[in-house]
Amino acid sequence: MILAELQSVGLAGLTMVVLGGSFAVILLIASIKLKVTVDPKVEQIHEALPNIDCGACGFPGCGQYAKAVAEDPELLGKCAPGGAETSEKVAEILNLQVSEGGAPQRPIVHCRAHTEDRIYYAKYTLSLIHI
Repeated sequence: MILAELQSVGLAGLTMVVLGGSFAVILLIASIKLKVTVDPKVEQIHEALPNIDCGACGFPGCGQYAKAVAEDPELLGKCAPGGAETSEKVAEILNLQVSEGGAPQRPIVHCRAHTEDRIYYAKYTLSLIHI
């Protein structure tokens, strides 16, 4: 009786080993066939960028910007958070020379600015509430 149970467990175990091995071989073949190669310059540029994915350059993230700069070096210098240092690092990777960058960019906030920067279009009061 015990021998019959061991044989059925052994058969189930052998079946699981064969299935696991065949799935492993299928995954190995798929990983070789579907391998994606990435340009090493794109990886180096991506490492040189600040990687905050702010979108200030016009691209959704630093990875897309790195790929675009590797393909078209004219886009170099659009990373506002990185500034001149990042442009110089990326230029070294691409073997380019960078001209003088301008002043660092800063955002313009149109709401809740300093009191001297605010533009008042009307005088707001709460007098209508007390009607």
